[in-house]
Amino acid sequence: MPDLSQRGPRGPATLPASPFAKARRRLQATVLGISLAFGAAAVNAAPLPSHVYVVSNGWHTEIGLSASFFTGPLAAIPRAFPGARYLVFGWGERAFYMSPAPTWTEALRALLPARAVLLVLALGTAPPRAFTAGIHVVVLPLRPSGGKDLAAFLWQSFAKPPSGSLERIAGGPYPASAFYAATGTYDGGYTCNTWTADALRHAGLSVTTAGVVFAGQVMRQVRRLRAESAPPTASP
Repeated sequence: MPDLSQRGPRGPATLPASPFAKARRRLQATVLGISLAFGAAAVNAAPLPSHVYVVSNGWHTEIGLSASFFTGPLAAIPRAFPGARYLVFGWGERAFYMSPAPTWTEALRALLPARAVLLVLALGTAPPRAFTAGIHVVVLPLRPSGGKDLAAFLWQSFAKPPSGSLERIAGGPYPASAFYAATGTYDGGYTCNTWTADALRHAGLSVTTAGVVFAGQVMRQVRRLRAESAPPTASP
């Protein structure tokens, strides 16, 4: 499994560590831990291509899918991460998302219209097992038609140069992760969490993007859907 997280030395942040930086460090520690067992994790149960995983660290949401979900042009994504069983996608403002230690200044600047970027993270095991330490994951079923529309949405979210290939910008902050150029404009009205809700809406799930800015607004909707899709509990 390639380690795409190698970057140059990181200088100290100019402002005290923000909650965004703390959340990223917590997630990084989690991902670093699971990456050490990447090979062993690959023997776990077969991936579920008919499910989507919604991941939240409290302020930012992402979606995860089985690597077997990706076919056609999208198959180039898992090929970039040999051995990956699952892929997690996050969309965000480019400067803020790619910052090694995001600060409040960068967060406020991200409220203005700016270019977007996609972070792709490869996992060797399912997200509910991979993420710990305050990272919440909700699993939702996908209908075949919803999977096709979600795939189309993801493909359109990647910016593509004239060659048609995906444009990898840089290694990501975690092992087996990378940043890719993305379409769309990030601003205070369309955030990373709006993008997540939009992806789920395209997947045919009963999720609205109206007024969605924060992670909690997405997670409340997906938890409701999860409760509705759960089988009834048998009476004692």
